[in-house]
Amino acid sequence: MISILIRFPSVIFFFLCVVAFGVATPSYAYDEIGIEHFPNVVQGHANRGIQCSLSRNASQLFVYNDATIKGTKGLDLHFCRGFNYMPSTSCDDQYGGRRACSISYTQYPALQLKPFQKASGRDSVSCTAPQNIYSPDLKFFTGFQGCHAAFMTSEHKIKSLVLYEASVIHFFDGEHWIEDLGMHDGSRIIIHGHVKIHVKKTAQLNGSQIEYADSKAQLILVSRNGVELNYSWSSQQQSKISGYVYAKSYVSLNNGSVISGRVNTQMLTVSDQSVIEDQEIQPARCEYLPKETFSSSNTDNWSIVAYKNSIKPHVENGRFRMNSLRYDQATAAVYNYLFPSDDNYLEVEFDHYAHSGSGADGLALVLSDASVPPQTGAFGGPLGYGLKPGIQGFAGGWLGLGIDEYGNYARSGGTDIGPGFTPNNVALRGSGRQDAAGNWVVGYRYIKGNHSLGNLDGRKGQAHRYKMIIDSRDSGKVFVTVKRMVGDTNLWQTVIPRFDVMQRYGQSVIPENFRVSITASTGSLTNVHDLDNFQVCADKHQKITEGIHHFEFDYAGSGSTCQSSDITLRACLNESCSKLYPRDAYNDGSLPALSVDLLPAQGSDVANWEGGTSVRFDNEVRLKLKGERAGKVKLGIAKSSIPQSGFDEARCRINGGPLSVANCEVTFSSHVLAVKVKDIVASKQSPGDNYLSFCSQNTSQEGLSRDVNMSIEYEVAPVDRSKPVSFIYQKKRKSGELFWSQPFELNTSNTKLKDVYFDNKGSAAFKIRYAEVGKIKLKARVADIDDSSGFKSFVSFPAGLRLSAYNHAGTKGDCSDTTEQCSRGFVAAGEVFETTVVAYQYDNSVARNYQESDLLMGNHVLYPVQGVDGQLLNTTLPEGAVWKEGEVKVPQAVSEVGAFELTVQAPIARQFGSGDIGKSVYLGSQAFKIEDGRLAIGRFYPKYFLQENPEWHVANQNDIAYLGQPYDSSVHQVFPMASGESSVGNALNNYRFFHPDLQATFGVLDDTAVDNRFLLDTDAGAWSTDRKHWLLNDGAAILERVTGTDGISRKDNPFNTSDANSTVTHFGLTVDGVDPVSFTDSDTLTDSAEFLVQPPARYGRMALDDIGGNSGITLTIPLRAEFWDGSEFVVNDDDNRSAFDGSKACKQVIWHSDGAITTLASLNGSGSVDNGEEEVTADQNTPAGKDTPREQVRLWSRMGNSKPSKKTGENEISCSTDYEDQPWLQYNWRQLGDEDPSTVVTFGIYRGNDRVIYRGETGLTGQ
Repeated sequence: MISILIRFPSVIFFFLCVVAFGVATPSYAYDEIGIEHFPNVVQGHANRGIQCSLSRNASQLFVYNDATIKGTKGLDLHFCRGFNYMPSTSCDDQYGGRRACSISYTQYPALQLKPFQKASGRDSVSCTAPQNIYSPDLKFFTGFQGCHAAFMTSEHKIKSLVLYEASVIHFFDGEHWIEDLGMHDGSRIIIHGHVKIHVKKTAQLNGSQIEYADSKAQLILVSRNGVELNYSWSSQQQSKISGYVYAKSYVSLNNGSVISGRVNTQMLTVSDQSVIEDQEIQPARCEYLPKETFSSSNTDNWSIVAYKNSIKPHVENGRFRMNSLRYDQATAAVYNYLFPSDDNYLEVEFDHYAHSGSGADGLALVLSDASVPPQTGAFGGPLGYGLKPGIQGFAGGWLGLGIDEYGNYARSGGTDIGPGFTPNNVALRGSGRQDAAGNWVVGYRYIKGNHSLGNLDGRKGQAHRYKMIIDSRDSGKVFVTVKRMVGDTNLWQTVIPRFDVMQRYGQSVIPENFRVSITASTGSLTNVHDLDNFQVCADKHQKITEGIHHFEFDYAGSGSTCQSSDITLRACLNESCSKLYPRDAYNDGSLPALSVDLLPAQGSDVANWEGGTSVRFDNEVRLKLKGERAGKVKLGIAKSSIPQSGFDEARCRINGGPLSVANCEVTFSSHVLAVKVKDIVASKQSPGDNYLSFCSQNTSQEGLSRDVNMSIEYEVAPVDRSKPVSFIYQKKRKSGELFWSQPFELNTSNTKLKDVYFDNKGSAAFKIRYAEVGKIKLKARVADIDDSSGFKSFVSFPAGLRLSAYNHAGTKGDCSDTTEQCSRGFVAAGEVFETTVVAYQYDNSVARNYQESDLLMGNHVLYPVQGVDGQLLNTTLPEGAVWKEGEVKVPQAVSEVGAFELTVQAPIARQFGSGDIGKSVYLGSQAFKIEDGRLAIGRFYPKYFLQENPEWHVANQNDIAYLGQPYDSSVHQVFPMASGESSVGNALNNYRFFHPDLQATFGVLDDTAVDNRFLLDTDAGAWSTDRKHWLLNDGAAILERVTGTDGISRKDNPFNTSDANSTVTHFGLTVDGVDPVSFTDSDTLTDSAEFLVQPPARYGRMALDDIGGNSGITLTIPLRAEFWDGSEFVVNDDDNRSAFDGSKACKQVIWHSDGAITTLASLNGSGSVDNGEEEVTADQNTPAGKDTPREQVRLWSRMGNSKPSKKTGENEISCSTDYEDQPWLQYNWRQLGDEDPSTVVTFGIYRGNDRVIYRGETGLTGQ
């Protein structure tokens, strides 16, 4: 796109840049800013659209005072407007000279940046020393002298980041958000990897730098406003940014600042000798894998093989010794990584040493098809890569770089004719191919080389370092370059210049994945070839952690041309083949399928695979190989889509015998008595479709009867090896009628079967029955033909599995009434119980030989119907579970409550692409479905109940009630839990759906150590299907006062507060239920538990001071909400709630100057206390025109519905009908029992001067 934009006329350029920058993007879509948005060294963008006609939309460029923009290539810069007098040296031309900057009067559209991610954290960091920052969300970060901080996560959000005094911070791969960025006084930000920094406000650098840690770093700095470099003229240090800078509004460089990268902004100002220099930083093209230094004997990253008796590569003296000082050596070491061929870039480097011998032969770097199991090539001149007559080349070899000191690599190793004997030659050979038999004996063509490199031998101390570059980033092309470095010069010399190996060299199709190998060889001479400091750099790579270890074939041992031979193929992940692919491979969700190409190859004249040579399968597969004529073939794998981790050839087992490579050679014969027997179900008679086949001699149209010797061999019978095989075969009467013989018992010794009838096709039908499970080999031989022995194995399956369960008390877990919740509880959720799995035969007898280790266990919820399945303690047989006499005991637990169907399942037979095929796998066979064991089990109930912290809410009182005051809200949550669980986030799900009769109920646990009653309406709590927990939200919970029969409440110390004399209470909940219930996860049931937070309360009262003053004036009376702190009443400054109302009052005349017994005096004012205090006023309310009397009255502020009592001889008390409903603020003020707070108000202590107004004074009278 960039080259087209540069060369095309401006109109077309304008159109293309509009397309490239996405004008058509819908307004709701955000642009993911990348380096593609910086096509030129500098460019301007609009506010909206692309038009330059509007001044506020037009981008602008200003360059002056010896400032320079480098990298313009002589082109117009894409801005709408420019400074008219830009210096003649402000830009460069296409030749590197200087010119005045020119503009194109066009601009790019503004990007739709995604929303800014604001910081919400409250933590702040003041950095003065080295440290790692892991918090992804910070309020402030300030760096000072000595700060060296690394921001360790891939995303950080920071409200303010300010750096001073040469402080240094590091950002690593990721995207970071900084609202306010300021850098001063030599501070630095160092970028590692690919980093994107978003800044909300203007980013300001003053004598500071943002720089790259290495060549692989890349920064995109995105400002929602501007970027300023050396905005302060006082700075004496240069400011510099390395990277791509995008600013929505402006970028300004001052006072010698530098941007090494590219800029995209609306207004760009470059002044005062500042510089913008184009540095188009592309991502690093490859990633270095760990260097192989061979400092220890560990070669885990390599798979090693040697041809015949060659000594395998090994670590010696800190180097990888590829071959030893011997004749006719050929070795290989395969690097255990895959390298995809599509769009990849690969560099392979290594040090090579040749020494100590007579100049043989050399070493090769090999690229091979990763789908082909690797095998080393020929010794001598082919360097372990190419071929020799009668010796195959490197299996799957695609390209071999030979370092050939002797000189035969150019002459020998392929089926073509090379340039001849060429000593001290570095050369390339091409891809190998297979012949019709699947042997790698074709190809390996010589491509090109360089023999002007001097002596390659005699270098025990001096390394020649080689680098081969393979570049497949252009589709259909593979560019190869070879370089060499001698000694410590650090200068690479090109040995073979870059060329496309896919042109003119007859290369085979590029494989999907490459593997890298090193091979070495000697021939009639000797030498040592060492490797060191091996390292690969690749765009794409994959470590082989669980490749195929080897493939195994299992077959009868001899083949017949009469019928196809059954062969089992397994993909083994380990030496013992106890792990198969993909069953036992680590699966992260992307595990690829396995496909292989079989040997013998298609078209063999001896035997061919039914269904073809290409097979896709999981774990193991049953195959058929049909003999065409007498002869021998070798079983093997030509290709595998899952690479082999090593060089192990296919191994073969004859009828369960020992494994070996030699056993893979199969002999097909025309006179073998073949046994065709199908697998059976134990104790069930097989149908009559089994047969013996003998086709070596022609038979008449009527068939022929022969005597046959038969026996059995127990291949898999771990417990019972005594059961015979009942054998019935077909016979023919003289009349020509066919009939079934009586049953014969076949044992390990021969039994002669008389007159076995073979029809005109050479087949003799038979039936079998075996009263056990396992694997049995049937062996047969025609009585009068010694070399006619044949054999075939069959697998006897169990009919099914049974399941039972018992708890620790020996009670069975069977539940027949699952729709009615089960009649009884069984065990708690998460609690271990014992299950027993039994295998049974067709006649229901126990299958004693069954010992399957890969059983699968599952469950399905039956009750409640809305419930979820549980998780099982064991979904497979645990370690230590041992089969005994056909049964195995498995400890089990279910993580949920309810009734469940437990299942146990034999291994499932699967077919690639279609999953479960409805059959089971047993001893490699998939012939039958072993019926699953199923058991309805329950009822599982909660192991215990877990309280969350109660919540006690009293508005405007700091959530501390007064004794006797109801809490506004008392919230209690109780969660049903499984055994072993402690987080309420994992509370049981199904319990909420239980019938209420099965759910636990809760009551109040009293505290016997205190007299105060606690009232909580637990009956109002409930289980609900929309939540997992029991919930109570009581708006009337009260911790009561203790009041005697005399009506006087006791002054208790505070309860459950932070006050000094506070008393801790022990109230809580009790639990009851039909199932065992407890508040603790223990075997001992605990039916009560204290609240984790006890109810906070204080003994309180409201107090009014007595007051006195002149008659006729308004007197101010202090009012307080108080509590007893254990020694005195103190103001409750937590109280902003307690209410008062002067109209809700009682009053009594104590003394009146006129002898009146009633009074017009009143309290005035209403509201709530403020931090426990407030004021009311008292007035006499004397009618106009009348003299104001002198009087003393008692005024009560009504807190409850009770009325104060008068003492003997006192005047009557009159009360309003209304009152504040706050009886918890009453107190025994007059030893007459708890009553409302009161004040004695005296009007007219003295007359005073009529012209002087006296204010009320407190404390004039006592109470």
